[in-house]
Amino acid sequence: MDFKSFFLNRKQHVAAFLSVFFWGIFAHGFMFLNKLSFHDDIGNFGVGNTWTQGRWMLGVLGIFNKALFGTHNFSTPWFEGLLSLLILGLSCALLIEIFEIKEKKTAILLGAVMASFPVITAFFGYMFTAWYYMIALFLCVLSAFLFCRCTSVWTWLGGGVAFTCAMGIYQAFIPFELSLLVLYMMKDVYKNDRSWKEYFVKAAYYAGSCLLSFIAYFLIEKFFLTITHHTMSTYKGMDGFGVTSVSGYLARILLAYKQFFLQDAPFTYSMLPTLPVRIAYLLLLLSGLLLVLTALYELLRQKKTVRFIQTAILLLLFPFTVKFILVMVPESVISSLMVYADILPVFFVLLLLEEKERTFVRLQKVCGVISCILILYMSVFYTRYANICYFKLQFQQEEAKSFFTTLSTRIQSLDGYSDKMPVAFLNTKQKKADYLPDVPEWAFVNTTFFSQKNLLNDYNWDYFMKFWCGYEPVQVEDTREFEEMESVRNMPSYPADASIAIVNNTIVVKF
Repeated sequence: MDFKSFFLNRKQHVAAFLSVFFWGIFAHGFMFLNKLSFHDDIGNFGVGNTWTQGRWMLGVLGIFNKALFGTHNFSTPWFEGLLSLLILGLSCALLIEIFEIKEKKTAILLGAVMASFPVITAFFGYMFTAWYYMIALFLCVLSAFLFCRCTSVWTWLGGGVAFTCAMGIYQAFIPFELSLLVLYMMKDVYKNDRSWKEYFVKAAYYAGSCLLSFIAYFLIEKFFLTITHHTMSTYKGMDGFGVTSVSGYLARILLAYKQFFLQDAPFTYSMLPTLPVRIAYLLLLLSGLLLVLTALYELLRQKKTVRFIQTAILLLLFPFTVKFILVMVPESVISSLMVYADILPVFFVLLLLEEKERTFVRLQKVCGVISCILILYMSVFYTRYANICYFKLQFQQEEAKSFFTTLSTRIQSLDGYSDKMPVAFLNTKQKKADYLPDVPEWAFVNTTFFSQKNLLNDYNWDYFMKFWCGYEPVQVEDTREFEEMESVRNMPSYPADASIAIVNNTIVVKF
């Protein structure tokens, strides 16, 4: 591929790239220009859990980052935000190349929905690793490009390495890669006469390539666990890699197909957070279905029976790969960080708009206009939704600052206070702040981790108090001695008077 031609001489690539930046700034600019930080992001100067969660490539990138800059990793929203959009723009442009999209409007709409999709909003909640996630996404797209345009064993090997490394950053992109391969093969067999032998050989090639990548991923993971003397974390069942029984897998497969079409609210993982956007998505699927039926009818009209059957088989496989995350792991552990493949039905409809059939021309035009309007609406909705997420987080961050600033002030105002005294915080997950306003209007915001009602009881609350309120007392790690004291049990809960007291030369705060 001529990269100069790729970037400069194809207007649809430039349109897609610029669209990602326009919609990305529109949706996430507030997050880039402010420091909103809590949960995993607060006080995290690394890249999070790596070897123990199967994310060995994330660990390698963290080491490379430290070697390149000579510092720890930092959660810097403007730098990492724009860098993330740069990588996302390249991914979008490469998708345009893989599927040979010709129309600029298709490229622009693809860039809009890719940049505003709520999974990206969820990633930016973990800004310290956001651009690493974008690298994983780009590696998946690059892998699909190399697998699909394979011209030599080196091209194929490059695709395998890219996919293996993508899994090593974040395993949840597996469904995205599988779905891209299914879409590409579907496009190929729809347009070209392929014998059944060629069809199954190609299917075996894609499946075998992915399988070998999976094997390579697990072997490398085993290697890193061995040399770092770690074992897989039990977090979200990672030590079992989601393995279940045959009946368990069958149930997961049925759930995957069911949720692709029904889009039950709990299973959309905040990709469709309100009824209007859910209706828009279902209407888009209906429009796509009509376009699919016209395309299949065209094959039958031309007596292309083999093409019809081959395309139909891949159409039936597509929902399975899109929702493959529901097959990989129990649905109870899935979050909005893990479902970027859910964007691909929208991409599929955009691909259908590129096909110009000779029959049902008026129906296709109507469906095309409706689809474009619906995708534009979804992009605007997602953009607004991202800003609401960030607004909610800023509001809660200010609340948390006020709460912990007041707490530290009250501690330091105790008679007999000394900064040498350790502090025993009791019932740290039961902090009460009934005086804080309840905002029911935010109930629909469920994207990880913006779904939290407040930030006070987050596991990283003491880091927040340290970094945002400037108070870091020496904490008593084992508080059982104080919890068993009758005088402490009789203390009221914070913020009541006497909820903070000095006991045995230790400050006790009872939440």
